[in-house]
Amino acid sequence: AYDGATVSCVNATATLITFDSEMYDTTGTMHTGGSPSRLVAPIDGLYEYDVMIAIAATTTYTAGLLNVRQNAAGASGGGTSLQNTGFIIAAAQTNVTPRTVFARALVAGDYLEAFITQTSGSNRSTIAGAYSTRAFLRYIASS
Repeated sequence: AYDGATVSCVNATATLITFDSEMYDTTGTMHTGGSPSRLVAPIDGLYEYDVMIAIAATTTYTAGLLNVRQNAAGASGGGTSLQNTGFIIAAAQTNVTPRTVFARALVAGDYLEAFITQTSGSNRSTIAGAYSTRAFLRYIASS
């Protein structure tokens, strides 16, 4: 699934990342338009989650956090926090692209969501595109 438009990341606020497009979903249930932030486990098993959020460059220093949560219902404090990835980028640098990859045992219906918090003094937008702001949920093995 990927961000086909852009998401506005509000300064100093955890922002839920939505993925409004997808390239592949062989089960038809891992990603739906009704809940575009969620990648859902269709069956019990071990899954690999790979998420990258690309944020447009700015002339100001930026610090931030990519947080992945399980079953959070779109709330930055909901569900269970699974992974935090901090990032810092100096002024006038290239686009920042925090990324995390991990494996997790999930039961059917569990889902993962990504939140980004960036502090730069202004709101920043994600970079849209299948290879920019995107997430993969890969089924690895049955439990």
